[in-house]
Amino acid sequence: MKKRCRISTIAAAGLSVAFALGMAFGAGAQPDEGEWLEVVTTFADDTWSVDSPEGFEIIGTDSSWGDSPANYIQAAFDQDFETFFDAPTGDPAWLGLDLGPGLGRRITGIRYAPRDGHEDRGVGATIQGANEADLGDAEVLLTLEEEQSSGEWSTFNIDHDDYFRYVFYEGPDDAHTDISGIEFYGEEPPPLVVTTPDELVTVGEGADVTLGPVEVHDEWADEAEIEWYYAMGTGDEELLGTGTTWQISDTSSDDEGIYTAVVSHPMFEDDEEFEVELVVSIVTSPPEDQEELLGSDALFSVTAIDGATFEWFFEGESISEQRILVIEDITVDDYGTYTVEVRHEDYTDEEWQAELRAPDLVEIAPDPVVGVREGEEVTLGPALVYSDFEADATYSWIFEGTEVSTDPEHVITDVAREDEGVYTLTVGHPSFPFDEEFEVEVLIPPFAPAAGGLGLGVLAGAFALLGGAYGIRRMRK
Repeated sequence: MKKRCRISTIAAAGLSVAFALGMAFGAGAQPDEGEWLEVVTTFADDTWSVDSPEGFEIIGTDSSWGDSPANYIQAAFDQDFETFFDAPTGDPAWLGLDLGPGLGRRITGIRYAPRDGHEDRGVGATIQGANEADLGDAEVLLTLEEEQSSGEWSTFNIDHDDYFRYVFYEGPDDAHTDISGIEFYGEEPPPLVVTTPDELVTVGEGADVTLGPVEVHDEWADEAEIEWYYAMGTGDEELLGTGTTWQISDTSSDDEGIYTAVVSHPMFEDDEEFEVELVVSIVTSPPEDQEELLGSDALFSVTAIDGATFEWFFEGESISEQRILVIEDITVDDYGTYTVEVRHEDYTDEEWQAELRAPDLVEIAPDPVVGVREGEEVTLGPALVYSDFEADATYSWIFEGTEVSTDPEHVITDVAREDEGVYTLTVGHPSFPFDEEFEVEVLIPPFAPAAGGLGLGVLAGAFALLGGAYGIRRMRK
């Protein structure tokens, strides 16, 4: 069993150190496949810090020659060819990554650089992958058979189908593992399930129905198992069978309920479950919500089993006994919820609803809060209307009861303290039943600008801290 040391990671924030340094030192070809398993270290005050956006951990031999912190295993991850890991003894030493719980990665290659002046000490080194914590199941993925140049990356592809949680470099005997840099590359495993079943299935009495499919990724198909369960009234689940789908013939109300597809695979620690609710109804295709403009037409339709009758209601009044309901030349009074009662002499009556509403007029709303300093110019908005409605859209900006603009945006020049407050923008259109209203708050910092000027980027950061205190208020008027 290898003695292991573990280095904590620090989550990346903003522009990572890895990106900044990679441009300076990452000039060499990368492996043909896979992504860099990004880990970058920084040394200061005899202490190493670790930056890994995905939370990978550095693992490997503890200490170094003379126990010099500058030559610990982290030195191989700092993107600097002048630094290096120098093992404490000539025995084989190692360093690598713990990629965290789960399936790990399929390792596709490495980039490697030996210590300057000790290029021969990399000959015979191996790249290995493992899944057990003690690395007892480690497999050799690559052996370095020749000396490589120092001061630059040497790139190696790895062709291996398995996935590993741990990947590491192990030096040969009597070599002190003198290594200047190492980068590991790999691919994430594909998801277990690629196609999920519909969550709700409605079928007519007496019809046949198929639940699913649940489709597994090709890579996992050979060993994956899909089991279908049915939740009985007692709360227990009955195993129905296996397969990508489950079929029910001549459905009745006794078949209604929750069906669960459970997908398992020996490589995945957790199963994946998908619930499907089966509703057996005299209605085989319920009505759907409609979005239409003033003056246009709307159509609601419902389909049911043979022998069914229909009655449509709006605001409590019966308006039609047809399967299809058409509303012509829509007015403001036509918007709302429509109900259809479906009846059959052999079954219980059913009631379904659908809504007629107007589409949104505004595609992109104005920013809800704007920060500006006194004496500067600021633009509120614009509100961007969907292109089909731009020509006839109207705008009204109101501040303290007075209309200040009729444009999509409002410009305030030479901002003064009295300009601070809430501005209301109302957007209208003759084809829409309702106006859309937005509030924009102008904030002026109460402090004087710092020397050299205080950029709005800093102000934006400050306003961001207000979080949920300000939000777009989008209202129908």
